[in-house]
Amino acid sequence: MSVPQGLRQAQAPCGEPDFGELSRAVEPQSSRAHAEGAYAYYPGCSLHGTATEYADSTELVCQTLGIELHELDDWNCCGASSAHAVNPWLALGLVGRNLHLAQQTGLHQLMLPCAACYARFKETQHALQDKETAAQVAYVVGAEVPTDFEIEPLLGVLSQPAPLAALRARLVRPLTGLKLAPYYGCLLTRPPDITHFDDPEDPQTLDNLLRAIGAEVVPWPGKTSCCGASLALSRPDLVQDLSGQLLSWAEAAGADAIVTVCPTPKGLPMASTTSPTPMSSIWPSVIAGKRIA
Repeated sequence: MSVPQGLRQAQAPCGEPDFGELSRAVEPQSSRAHAEGAYAYYPGCSLHGTATEYADSTELVCQTLGIELHELDDWNCCGASSAHAVNPWLALGLVGRNLHLAQQTGLHQLMLPCAACYARFKETQHALQDKETAAQVAYVVGAEVPTDFEIEPLLGVLSQPAPLAALRARLVRPLTGLKLAPYYGCLLTRPPDITHFDDPEDPQTLDNLLRAIGAEVVPWPGKTSCCGASLALSRPDLVQDLSGQLLSWAEAAGADAIVTVCPTPKGLPMASTTSPTPMSSIWPSVIAGKRIA
């Protein structure tokens, strides 16, 4: 098979990933029995870096609700959110390798807490429906890449009937009296023919989850607007404008805080430092009763 365009490089330039490293051999994980509510788990880079509190809360909440997580061995960055603009084959290969690792767990469901990671995984899964593309991605990865994995965001998993019932039963600190603005961002629900998650313009999954734990959900226009996170380094001025608008909308709606489903809405804390009325942002860890300013 011919080498895909973009991979014809004898030596990776300084600062770019080496494809040989990406496609290094993946040792199969030992086969084991799994509970019905078991998921292969991809935390992503942010949860091992700037959003460790989100990682802690995710794992503790899932453990409490009986959701069994099996973190992928030797997982790598998914490339969100710039890899696809630099080298599309590398971007597909990064996710492809993680899908191959997920296959080694013997599970059929993969859960991701990060909306940006979820978008990259779903984009790659969509691209793999083309047989030629799938063959080229397998070439990049150096192994077969599954195309039929069930990929779910953390929000989707927590909102399923069994976890939601367990959540209501185990709730120890209801958020009664707290007015919250649910923020899905621009990646979780769009494009809808790829993500297949909730309504792209007016999603309700997070709204319903917050109501289930006692909060009052305020209607506001920013729930699926972009915060500009991917431009945090290159255009911080735009990020402050975009996120500043989100904070203004939430404040006008009477919200006490914004609840996010992504560990990378960098613009919100950036904008909140310049806002005349600083507002807290709460990660999904609010379910565990932990408020993060």
